[in-house]
Amino acid sequence: MSDPKEAAAQEALKVALLALARAGELCEIAGYGSQITCPLADAQRETNYALATALGRN
Repeated sequence: MSDPKEAAAQEALKVALLALARAGELCEIAGYGSQITCPLADAQRETNYALATALGRN
């Protein structure tokens, strides 16, 4: 992770994952159904995959 641009992108992906997780929690608390929570879960999985790929884990 010597490239500052890569480091910034990876950090942004980590922040996005945290935000998606929090959004999912709040939507469940609010009682939103699967039309809201499922796309959030999908986005979280896809973002997690993107981060793993950026970190060279895939």
